[in-house]
Order: sequence, then structure tokens, then C-alpha cells
Amino acid sequence: MSVVEKMLMFVALLMSCSLMGSMAEMQTLPGKWRLNMTGNAITIVSESSKKCLDLPGGNANNGNLLQIWDCNGMKNQQWFFDSGTWRITYAGNSGKCIDAIGGGGIPAAGTKLGIWDCLGTDSQVWGYDSNMKTVFLAKSAANMPEASMCMDLAGGSNVDGTPIQVWNCNGLANQAWDINGAGPAPSPSPGPVTGVAHMTITLSGMIAGGSQDAILTYPNNAEVPNGGYPLITFAHGTDVGPASYQPLIDTVASYGFVVVAVGSCPFGECLNGWKDVWHAIDLCKSGAAYPKGHPGTKVQQLNSVNFNKVGLLGHSMGGGYVTAIASDPNAPGDNIVCGASLHGAPCSKYHTEGPAIPMLYTAGSNDRIVPSWVVHNVAITCKSKCDYELIQGVNHFPVTSGEATMAAKYLHGCIWGSRSTNASIIV
Repeated sequence: MSVVEKMLMFVALLMSCSLMGSMAEMQTLPGKWRLNMTGNAITIVSESSKKCLDLPGGNANNGNLLQIWDCNGMKNQQWFFDSGTWRITYAGNSGKCIDAIGGGGIPAAGTKLGIWDCLGTDSQVWGYDSNMKTVFLAKSAANMPEASMCMDLAGGSNVDGTPIQVWNCNGLANQAWDINGAGPAPSPSPGPVTGVAHMTITLSGMIAGGSQDAILTYPNNAEVPNGGYPLITFAHGTDVGPASYQPLIDTVASYGFVVVAVGSCPFGECLNGWKDVWHAIDLCKSGAAYPKGHPGTKVQQLNSVNFNKVGLLGHSMGGGYVTAIASDPNAPGDNIVCGASLHGAPCSKYHTEGPAIPMLYTAGSNDRIVPSWVVHNVAITCKSKCDYELIQGVNHFPVTSGEATMAAKYLHGCIWGSRSTNASIIV
């Protein structure tokens, strides 16, 4: 029987299970970022549209709303965003600042951005994260420079004239901005790093059958941040071992994580496999893991792990596993902050409740193994702050590089940043 045939059998079992609960409020996450831009006149370019932040007509009258427009090098697309100022001023009039119009204090999601006299109000205090490429309202959380509101293309549209707004920081493409013309500056947190490395470790007590081994992936030749790298525990899909997911895992690790990918349950569906994915965290933390073939030897790479920040990542069956863990009330007690389920379709055999921690759910428009509506029906059971992304033209497997980057950026934002926000997003 082929892998695809086995996956089809798996999804048939999933369809027989009732999906959980009623609609819950869908939410996203803030980031914990610092201002790190320096330089003279700059342009602010939307990464998704390749268009520039534009002041229509160069009109600097208070209240003129910003938009994106084809980059043209003219003055109305030039800005000053110098380190230490925490403000973005118009190059055509240094007394005019980018402002969340009418916000005064901390504006609501959907507040439009425009030009206004520089007053130093919270709605004019901006920072930039060169890793996530987000321009954020630096005082949109309790403690500056933590932030929950980011510069956002309204509706995700890339057409000329699209207005600019603030929206809950989510690490998605319509919040990514390139700053051109500014000098280099230090990054606020790791990722992406220059390279990653791998090793095989042995874990004891795996109960789902098959291998007791796991692949450990970690940043290589990079300075370890204060406190260490957060740990991600990864769950593979049906009949597809962790080695087949190495490009996905490498991408996530490059954003400043150590990833452990268990190899148990190599064939078929294992109803208790999610317990191994969770148990791997405890084994890594306790020092019980050892390099393959060297029992009694410590895994030195685990010395650089910050076990106070743990994340989940899984695909297909593994996506169900991480939802099962995320639904367990004990997950926050193990410092599990958030997770990402890619094309996952769990049912009540794994869990009976909706996720209690923030989660990213992705689905592919061409996925016939786990259709997008199945993933969506899981995502709407979230009791916490979840994000659902339907990716056009994507099949079930393999995971595309774009989707891998989306998962990496989401995990980077929620684990390196603040854990929660009360602002909802549209699913």
C-alpha cells in the first residue's frame, strides 16, 4: 500500500470522529521587539507587494492617510526613522510623523495610519524588528518595547492605493516591510541564523512503537542568546518519518530554536503517539537523552536550551498530536507557549477539547488528504488565540518552503515575544 493510500485511510478514520466544540474567538499574538533601525532617509517597502509606503500627493496636512504605491523614488515615499527617536517622520517635513489617526493612546486594530504633527503620543511611537520585518507600535503593550500592534496592509491587498492600518502582530506577509537605505543594526532576538546542524539522539520510554531515536536540530556557529534557545518538539505524519521533514525543521531551527523530532510510530496511525512527542520535552530537560550509541553521555547541545519556552510543531497526524497536547490543561505548566499544526486533522481519539494555548493552523487549497474545511473546523474550537491560514495551490505533502517560513515566523513571534493578547482577528 502506498503512502498516499495509507494517508487516505487515515483521513477516513479522522472523518469518522466528531470535531470539537463551538466557534471560539480567533486571535493572534504580539511580539516582544526592540527598535533597531538607524540611518538617514529611507523607503518602507511592503515585502508582499513590493510597493512603497506613500503619502498621497505629498500632502502633509494633518489626517492625510497613508497608502502603498509603486515605488518611484519621489519625496512623498521617503521617511526618517532614526535609532533612539522611536518615531517615523516625513522626509518632506520633519515636523510631521506617522500616526495611528485618532488613536491618541493605544489604537484599536483597524485604525488607519496617516500623517500628523509630531506630538510624541503613544500612537506615534514606532519600532522595527529586522528579523520579523515588522514595523510596530512600541507602546502597544504594558511595557515598552513590547508590542501587540503592527503596521499592516488593510485586507492583505497588494493593489495601488491600499490603505495602511495597525493590526495585531501575527508575523504574516502583509505585515512584513523592508527598510531600504538604512544602515545595519543589532537584532533583538535570533533568527534566521546562518546555519543549522543535526545529530541523532536516543530517548527512553517511547511508547508508540518503532524507534527510540530522535533527530536533534540546532543553530550552528551562532551566538547563544541570553537564557538559551527555546525548544520545539516536532511530530511527523503517517508513514513519513522525521528525516523527510528536515527542510521544514531546518527552517524553524534557523529562527533561533532547538528542535527535537521523535522517530516513534514510523508506520500507520498511533493513537498514543502524541504522548511521545510530549515526553521528549521531559527527556531533553532531565538529561536522560543521550547521543545515539553513547548511553550515559550527555547531549551537550541541550545545554543551550531554554526549557522555560517550549513550542509545538506537527504535520498531518503530527498536527493532530500537537493539537492534543495544546488541548491538555497541563500544557502551560510545562512551559509550552504555543504551537503550529500544518494540515492536521485530529479527532476525539486524541483529545476532546479545543486548544488552550495559541496555535497556528495551516491548510492547503489542493489538499485532498486533510481538506481545508477539516482543518478550519479544528481551528475554530480554539479556547485561546489561534490563527488559520488557507494557502492557495498547496497540496498535503511535502511542506513548501513558504509554509515552513510562515510556521517559523509564527513560532518566533509567539515564543520569543509575549504570550497573549486580547485582540481578535478574522478567520
